[in-house]
Amino acid sequence: MVLKVTIPVLDREPDVLNLISAKDHFNIVKHIVKCLVDSWSISVSGGLYSAKNHMNFYRVEFGGLSDWMIASFGYFGESRSKWTQQPDHWSMFYMAYDGVFSLNNRARPFTDGSLIIVAPGMKAGIWPVGDGASHYGFTFGIKKGRDVIAVPSLTDLGDAKELRRRECMESEEWLSRSLWRSIACAYSLLWSVAQPSTILRSSDLMYDFERLVTERLSEKLSVADLADQLDISQSQLLRSVKAEYNQTA
Repeated sequence: MVLKVTIPVLDREPDVLNLISAKDHFNIVKHIVKCLVDSWSISVSGGLYSAKNHMNFYRVEFGGLSDWMIASFGYFGESRSKWTQQPDHWSMFYMAYDGVFSLNNRARPFTDGSLIIVAPGMKAGIWPVGDGASHYGFTFGIKKGRDVIAVPSLTDLGDAKELRRRECMESEEWLSRSLWRSIACAYSLLWSVAQPSTILRSSDLMYDFERLVTERLSEKLSVADLADQLDISQSQLLRSVKAEYNQTA
């Protein structure tokens, strides 16, 4: 069964949440979000990019970055940030702390060394958890081109996080002399997480299906078992898989 839960903390902070520590708060939210479908629907599309199906990825027709950029480096502290992204403005944040990221009122936890990307028109929010809230932010435009790529909205950079952190720090050091180092850093970050457009799927269900199969490759799976895990009928699963991959489950 798929557990669907509304997380109210993003719009208001209930009194009960004031009684627990920031670390416990984060762990509770993280536990709840783990029970949710990872690819949430968001309703934005058109032109350069399309995010109409998934929170996980934006479909981007990439033709390069703009020759302008707004770079920001600093600390959120205990403050909270919530905004609607401006038209034609993309924002990318290298996060040097743990927290919760919301996109169109859907929440996901992130950890130190994560990269957050917000597309134009998105309603976004970032909530730091615990001490140390440094971030490196880049806001820029993307030129329309013929290369279609999938860009994740939230990525754990894993083993590459220290390399990317150094690149961000160096771009900050160069900021008083030249903006081009920041543009180069943003370009590098973007392409380090970009994926081929072939990974894009037609629905959240297909992301869930692929993740479930990948996680249980060592097990013998049946259509009935998969359908039950996805909380849909067997016939719906078979139709969806055939439509997506032109083959049966």
